[in-house]
Amino acid sequence: MDSERLTSVKDELEELIFMTDPCIFISEYIPFGSNHIIAFNDELDSLGAVEGGLLTSLIDSEPRKCTFTVTDELTTVKVRRFDPNDFIQFEAAISFENIGGVEQLENFGVHVDASGRVVYGCQLIELVGRRDKHSLDNLSRVIADLISDSSEMILNLLTTYQRRLLDLVYFSHPMNRNKFIILTGTTIIPSQPAKNFVHEPSYKNELNQITKQTYYGKDFTNGDKCFFGSEGLILVTRDLALYEELLAIIGFFQGLDIFQKNYFSKMFMLWDEVRDARILIDRSGIDPNAIGEAQVILSRVSSAVVLMTKLLQFMQTAVNLVYGEFRDLEPLSTLQEELTDFIQLRDTLEKATTRIEDARLIVDGLKDEIAGVNGMISTLSERQMRQMNEALKDSIASMDEMTRSSERTGVALNILEVVLTGAIAFDILLLFVGQYEWGTLADWIVNEVPFENPWLGIPHVIWWSLAAISLFLATGWVILRLIKYLEEKAEPNLRATLKLGALYDVEKFNAYISSKPVKQQQLIIRSGSRIQEYNWDDDDSKKWLGNEVGISIYLDVENRMLLSIAINVDSPNDVSTQQISEIMVNELVSAGIISKESLKILD
Repeated sequence: MDSERLTSVKDELEELIFMTDPCIFISEYIPFGSNHIIAFNDELDSLGAVEGGLLTSLIDSEPRKCTFTVTDELTTVKVRRFDPNDFIQFEAAISFENIGGVEQLENFGVHVDASGRVVYGCQLIELVGRRDKHSLDNLSRVIADLISDSSEMILNLLTTYQRRLLDLVYFSHPMNRNKFIILTGTTIIPSQPAKNFVHEPSYKNELNQITKQTYYGKDFTNGDKCFFGSEGLILVTRDLALYEELLAIIGFFQGLDIFQKNYFSKMFMLWDEVRDARILIDRSGIDPNAIGEAQVILSRVSSAVVLMTKLLQFMQTAVNLVYGEFRDLEPLSTLQEELTDFIQLRDTLEKATTRIEDARLIVDGLKDEIAGVNGMISTLSERQMRQMNEALKDSIASMDEMTRSSERTGVALNILEVVLTGAIAFDILLLFVGQYEWGTLADWIVNEVPFENPWLGIPHVIWWSLAAISLFLATGWVILRLIKYLEEKAEPNLRATLKLGALYDVEKFNAYISSKPVKQQQLIIRSGSRIQEYNWDDDDSKKWLGNEVGISIYLDVENRMLLSIAINVDSPNDVSTQQISEIMVNELVSAGIISKESLKILD
């Protein structure tokens, strides 16, 4: 790594600790497996004939064109060693933009294997114009930049499933995830026992910039020094090769430890969400939306728990693989044994599986908790359903009583219509004969009207009654037919709705709609779509078989989709919905707005 004298550091540093020939290793755990390594090799085209390639997170905005604009925000990748199913080692040259005009040449090697161990390593050559020694203050800033750049670089190579897992564990901010730092150098300045660095507050503060929280330091028998903290390790030695394999194992387990801490934090947050769901259930009696909100929370938590369970399997497999590497290193040399005892590596190895099993118990408990809360929701839903059924029964009974009452009222109205019709009939009869008395009328019929037929010997009053009743029935029939005719004329207008869902030609549609007398136009904006509506009346009775129609067209502007057409016929005159639908479709096809191939044949 190389940098010119330009710097963006604004504060005045009190530099107390310096290191010579520093090497920086950043280790983290990412869920991997053999299939992911295969996909990783394919992503980098490890087997390709062309060595190296360019890596970027940018998406080509015009993929159909034959040009690709190359920007400075690219990462050059060269594969050095790989096994298609086990590991890959490559060199990455980072070209991300730096703030403040600092020129930075950043090249580091990356090791990724099937256990999920990811190690980024580089040697610091020059920093702010200095090559001989570098302060921990400046080194901490370089490390922070390396952590950010490595996260952005590796995220582009991961599968969608792996990115989903990192989003889950790191609370949707995987770019800000913390990693384990291993800083090595040949000498440390000032030269004094390791315990002095740890016990002196000013020195310890500088160590904490690398390790976050320094636990302890140790002088090895050969004079090497080591400082160990919560998220970092500093090793001062002139023979780094002696510790390399052991440092790779240490880096894996410390990176896994950081991952597990975030894993547990996420798990406890999921427990809190389930608690919130319980609170919502308790409020379901006063809040009608509480159960729905609780179900949304449980669905989200259940989805996360499935992935959290899979992560346990990834972690257990990784621990078994790296534990096997440690056994292959044994017996350790004296210095390796000192480093192992110093950081309590064997204790970490034994507790790694225990922590995974403990996490499995928590996950299983969360699954049972979710099942219990879902059972409560089911019970409440059934109770609400029973209450709804009872209310529905009461409503049905009330409606039945109303229907019976309406029927009785209808019968009474029918009788009243008949009575009124009879009254009208008798009024019509009086119009012809005037007012009369039965006695006078009978005398007139007997004395004045001749009857030769013997059947006419029936009393004349009966004949008069039959004539009145006949006129009554005839008048009632005419009035009832008139009422029925008026009811038929009052039926709803004919309406046809076409669900097309066909692509349309925008230019031809604009020309078509501009020729129509549009009386209303509105835009309905919904999530992910914009629905355009046009309304107009078409009085071309010849085209519409003697009718006048109202037309409404609905378009999905974003997707260029003709959604539906509604046709309303006022006072339909010998026309069917099938006929007006065919007329409308033929008009659109003739105008070139839609094609016959894009339409579905409707029965």
